[in-house]
Amino acid sequence: MVSPAAALSVLLEKCKNVEVNVQQEDQQWSIPLLLHLTSQSDKNGSTPLHFAASLKTSIEGFTSRLCEHFRPKQSPTTLLLGLNESAIYQPDNRGSYPIHVAASNGILKVVITLLKRYPDCATLRDIQGRTFFHVAVEKKRRNIVAYVCERPGFSPILNMQDSHGDTALHLAVKAGVFSIFSSLFRNRQVCLNLSNEDGLTPRDLSWIMIPARLYSKKVIVLCLF
Repeated sequence: MVSPAAALSVLLEKCKNVEVNVQQEDQQWSIPLLLHLTSQSDKNGSTPLHFAASLKTSIEGFTSRLCEHFRPKQSPTTLLLGLNESAIYQPDNRGSYPIHVAASNGILKVVITLLKRYPDCATLRDIQGRTFFHVAVEKKRRNIVAYVCERPGFSPILNMQDSHGDTALHLAVKAGVFSIFSSLFRNRQVCLNLSNEDGLTPRDLSWIMIPARLYSKKVIVLCLF
């Protein structure tokens, strides 16, 4: 089975010298076909980079070893970024950027690639005012949350508030996953007492959620009080 990266690599090689005529109003000019294609979006506003950011390209076991000789060294995300870097700043209809998609799907490798090459995409916000970090916490992506919390360079985004005033810690309390909450709670840069639009701090939220039967939520309450 051909991997997405291998198929994309072949396609890019075939089309690398092809140009297409683009017309806007009464003007027409030629641009590289690949630049044109990587800027196009579907009915949901998703570009090829959005889709590439959602791909889990790792293959386990014997199949992985067998494919090493046939797989391109670059991931689909890296290949597309080499063609059109501006796509990293192109949101879909929900205001989600490729880094939000990668975070939502728990694709840490893509998140790292994007953050290293474009550090400012860490502060990009979707239509709900959420950064990729908010999304990672809400979707319970432990690997991404741990990665961010363990690196001092991400301190500026730890306490960002979304459109509802929720920080990542608010969302962690709502999610009730202790490992995610713990990663945030142990980071001294995380503020414990920021209020959201309802005037609730993470501590207040934890108290409200006490009736929940999940043990992890009760442990969170004890940590915050």
